[in-house]
Amino acid sequence: MRRLAWDAPEVNEEWNCDKGRFAFPYLSEGRITTPLVRDAQGNLRAASWPEAIRAAAQGLKHSGSKTGVLTGGRITVEDSQAYAAFARNVIGTPDVDFRARAVSTEETAFLANYVAGTGVTVTYADLESAPSVLLVAFEPEDESPIVFLRLRKAALTLGLKVHSIAPFISPGLAKMKGQLIAAGPREEVAAVLGADELLSEKGSVIVVGERAVHTPGLLTAIADLAARTGARIAWVPRRAGDRGAVDAGLLPINGRDTGAIMAAAGNDIKALLIGGVSADDVDGDLVAAVERADFVVSLETRHTEVTQRADVVLPVAVVTEKSGTFRNWEGRDRHFTTVIPTAGSLSDADVLTELALEMGSELVVQDFWSTAQRPELKASAADTSALGKGQAVLATWHHLLDNGVMQEGEPYLAATARPAVVRVSPNTAASLGLTDGGLATVECCGRRATAPVIETPSMVDGVVWIPTNSDDVALQCASGDVVNVSGGTS
Repeated sequence: MRRLAWDAPEVNEEWNCDKGRFAFPYLSEGRITTPLVRDAQGNLRAASWPEAIRAAAQGLKHSGSKTGVLTGGRITVEDSQAYAAFARNVIGTPDVDFRARAVSTEETAFLANYVAGTGVTVTYADLESAPSVLLVAFEPEDESPIVFLRLRKAALTLGLKVHSIAPFISPGLAKMKGQLIAAGPREEVAAVLGADELLSEKGSVIVVGERAVHTPGLLTAIADLAARTGARIAWVPRRAGDRGAVDAGLLPINGRDTGAIMAAAGNDIKALLIGGVSADDVDGDLVAAVERADFVVSLETRHTEVTQRADVVLPVAVVTEKSGTFRNWEGRDRHFTTVIPTAGSLSDADVLTELALEMGSELVVQDFWSTAQRPELKASAADTSALGKGQAVLATWHHLLDNGVMQEGEPYLAATARPAVVRVSPNTAASLGLTDGGLATVECCGRRATAPVIETPSMVDGVVWIPTNSDDVALQCASGDVVNVSGGTS
């Protein structure tokens, strides 16, 4: 069985990537089939919907504005709007964030000023017709295959010039006949500052990925580059619901971001409302934050580390059981209808509506950005610490097929994933005592990952690349982190 491409030829030209075509068994894996409430003995037990809604409403009403709301980026526009309305208008908290990954105040300001509420400013057609496209912190073949398809077609047939600020020539860049602007995470800002000439022609586009958050000052430099050259900016996140979440106002304007919410859990943040956030995705220890919080409500489709520790678990519909809208990176709304009608299946928005009513309120969706004060974009301070012996700067991104939870239950698809490797330049291999084809162990943040070494001539020196979460290689650290590297498995 396979899933057909969305009927949107202006977006996908009736094409679908392998992940989109086959990665859907997760929809039925480990499903939660009934609400769960933690009893006086500390055990989660099955409960009726009225009992669970009542318990969740009482706990959230008690915590009120001292509640943190984490939603993730896989929910629909309608669900995102409901979470934003519930957080700000029902429980009165500004501590809300959709980003189940690394975050920064610089990125918050960038999204607020250059993405939120901007509508459709760059389209797939614009990418194809552009004279030049600059990729920053973005590997399209892995992170947005349809963007890759359109760029490759334009590069091979229309003469589009593709440039990528990256640590090495990736397979995708080679397929697009693109040009590398070699830069490790610490050199990305300087590379952007020197890229004016590449965007001198009218209609040029800067395509920036969510990984730009890892490099302090990079998003500010991109905004400045666009202002100087007139190039348009296209922000392309990895998750289907991210753009809709930004437009709905699921950003911590005058509030705490994901990291700060987790850090404050059990202190200034008394309760957590979590919607579909995987602990493996978050930059930080979400499980520890859940354990510290006084009260936790989880809206989820499947059993997770969060639901195991929550006080109330409210099962919600998977995407095939509801209708709704996903807003893609262009800002284009893509509506869908229910595929598998399921009795008793409720969307996140349905559940939040019931919670609001139980709390004596009403869920009223508003245009958050029409009145919100957008923060000023300022560059964060860069890391200039020196590297010690046996150390390098990490560069990393997710392979299209990796250990992500949305690929569970499809072992045959997983078997086609690219193998995990450690990439270094020949000079860096020599300085670290690594051998081409041998093993290297990369250590950071209390984790370690071992994979075969590939000496990569186009690689910048002083940098080591490893996939973020592939095979048994799940370092889950960020680009720009300083890592220890050694030969073999020691």
